This record gives sequence, C-alpha cells and structure tokens, in this order.
Amino acid sequence: MDRIPTVSRTPGLFDPTIDPAGNYTYTVLGGPMSSSIGLGTGEYCDGTRCRYGRDTESLCGRRPVLLFPELGNADPGGTWTDPNGNLFAGLFTPGLDTAGAYTYTVTGTAPCPNDQGVIMVVLLTDPDAGIDGALTLCGNAAITDLFPSLSGSPDPGGAWTDPNGLTHSGNFDPALDVAGTYMYLLFVPPPCVSDTSFVTVSVVVPPDAGSDGAITLCSNDGMVQLINSLGGTPDLGGVWTNTGGTVMNGTFDPQWTPMALSPIPFRAPHPASMRQRMCSLPWSHCPTRGLMGM
Repeated sequence: MDRIPTVSRTPGLFDPTIDPAGNYTYTVLGGPMSSSIGLGTGEYCDGTRCRYGRDTESLCGRRPVLLFPELGNADPGGTWTDPNGNLFAGLFTPGLDTAGAYTYTVTGTAPCPNDQGVIMVVLLTDPDAGIDGALTLCGNAAITDLFPSLSGSPDPGGAWTDPNGLTHSGNFDPALDVAGTYMYLLFVPPPCVSDTSFVTVSVVVPPDAGSDGAITLCSNDGMVQLINSLGGTPDLGGVWTNTGGTVMNGTFDPQWTPMALSPIPFRAPHPASMRQRMCSLPWSHCPTRGLMGM
C-alpha cells in the first residue's frame, strides 16, 4: 500500500520547506457506485549550499591559498573558472594567478538549476618604508621634508609621527619642531605586514656674533677687547680679522694697530651658517705734554 504523506496546510499546494517528498493521492468522489484515485510523485529542489553573491579574499603575494574554504558551506565537487573564464584548479598562487573574480559552479540536480559562488581576489604586496636615516639642521634652516632622509626605496603615502607619538606632517620646522626620532609608517591590512622606518633629527643652535658696534680710542689708550664693543650677546670662540684679512686675537692696541674697520667672521659647526659683525675703530693722536726748559 502506498504511503500517504501528511497533507500540506493548503490542500493540493506542495510547500518544499514543510512537506516531505513522496507519493500524494488525489481522490475524486463519484456517485454511489464509483470513485477514482490517482497517485503522483512530488519532486522538488532543496537548493545547493553554495554561497550566493561575492566574497572578497585579500592575499599578500606569498603562499598559495585554497579558495574553496572561503565560500562557507558550499557543496564539494564543483568547478572553478578564473577571471578570464578558463578552468581553474581552485588553488590561487600569488605571482602566477591573476587577481579578480573566481567563480565556483555546482551542478544542480534536475529540476534544480546550477548554483555559483564568486570569490573576488585582491592581491596586495608588503610595503617598504625604506631604511632608517638621519638629518642635521641648523636652528634657523628652512622647513625640510623628512622623506628624502630615508634611504633605500621607500614607498610614498605613509604617515609620520613625532618623538612624542603625535601625528606629524613630515615637514620639519627647526623653529617649531623638537629634535628626536620621527617614525614613518606604511600601514596595510592583514595578511600583509605594515612597515616602519625612522629619521633621527638633530638641530644645531645657530651662531650669534652679536650686533655691530663701534669704539673711539685715543692713540695712547691701553689695549681693549673688541668683543666687549659688540652689541647683543655674541658667542665666544669666534675669529677676528682686520681690514687686511689678517687673523688677529681680538685685542686692539691703539699704540701698535693702525686705524681699521675689523670684520668678525664667526665660525660655527656645519651646517650652521657663518655669522660676522663689524667693529669700527676710529682713533686720533692725543696731545702730549712737552718738557719745559729752564
């Protein structure tokens, strides 16, 4: 005897999500002497488990990757095609295979249609932040880009932070920014690995030769230290030269040194610029007292 499945909630309407497969009986009641019975087999499609839509898989140009696990609960036994529509084994090898849309197709059992899932492969590369560098600037130098201080072949587009860990533009201003180690970061999402490099910035205090000065002496005055005639707060350790360009010790003796305009070139460590100041030394013969005769 044929099994009669449970009748669905709507008579004669088969719901594949609720009703079981099997033989369903259709009965037509006739008059008092007759009736007819028909048996039919219900076939329905329960679909496949291949994920619909697109998933994205980011790779970092290293080891081969099986794409099938990225589909989720897909039925095995399907076939892959690459972005060009060619058959594909399912193992993506960075450097050999092309990034793009990889399609996985599962053949459906009639009357079910085939099903497909698509993996969009994005191929990334590890960044290169270059090799650590150093930069020495004078305190009065112009704003300087830190990026050229990195050696190697660093990739552009990274982010800078200052020695305190704060965001920095990468343009160092000696008048405002602090000396120290500045970090350059190139961030990439996994599975790639971000990269960093560092620039150590040193700032040299610029030399101060003071401001120009003048002193008036009599020819018989004693020796004077010229640095005391400069204005401002000149740094010690500079070099004096006279009007003839001869180096002198900075001590002026009116009785031995001719009247001069003496420039002061101040020598400072590289790369600080040289500063110089002038000390004008006009002088005149002073009257002398002669001996009185008897």
